[in-house]
Amino acid sequence: MRLSSSGTLRAIHGVGPSGPIWTVGNDGLAARFDGTKWTVLRTGVAQDLYGVWVTAADDVWAVGDAGTVVHWDGAAWTVIPTGITARLTGIWGPPGGGDPIVVGGSRTVLRLTVAGPQPVLPTDLDVPLFDSPKAIDGASADDLWIVDREAALHFDGAAWSVPDFGLTFGDALYDAWPAGDGFTYVLLHRAEGTFLARRGPSGVGYLPLPLGGSIDGAGTTVWTLSYRSLYRYAHDPLAVFP
Repeated sequence: MRLSSSGTLRAIHGVGPSGPIWTVGNDGLAARFDGTKWTVLRTGVAQDLYGVWVTAADDVWAVGDAGTVVHWDGAAWTVIPTGITARLTGIWGPPGGGDPIVVGGSRTVLRLTVAGPQPVLPTDLDVPLFDSPKAIDGASADDLWIVDREAALHFDGAAWSVPDFGLTFGDALYDAWPAGDGFTYVLLHRAEGTFLARRGPSGVGYLPLPLGGSIDGAGTTVWTLSYRSLYRYAHDPLAVFP
């Protein structure tokens, strides 16, 4: 499917097969897909937006340049002041609502609370090359993923780890979607192109894709966003991938 817009799209998220899907991009662009058509709903900010999180039709968050955080309440967008100045590239919140977590430049991983942004990662966590997280997503609070260009962090509810996706020199991770039951999809850029990589109990597989910059899923559907087009892949844990 294709969205007619002059802006570049950078992130996508939805609340399930029957819920709305939102995408955001350059110059504060936001658009909602209701299952039939796209509607552009400008956020009122000029900053580029890199991450979006949807928990309900009246609870949508988006983040972007210069610490920008905006919230949709079902009727209008509101700018949320946080004091963050780094570029924010991803946001995630617990299913059903709760304080969201934002990630971005300068190793920013912060939970947005009424008392202000609070650190999420332990101070003694040492992950080489983990400097500017690109994205965050989770199937639940005990299946949370944070992706940087050269590393993916996973939280299982008790501890953080760095799972292996078979990265080689020059590879770059850009986004992740945990499908649950031990399966996680990541968007991987290599010299030979873009791939949808799936990590599961039997290892890692790679599916070539058109150039893309964001991934998300709902139920058994994996969505990848390529600037102005969406691509779907049917997740089947029993099928050979790809």
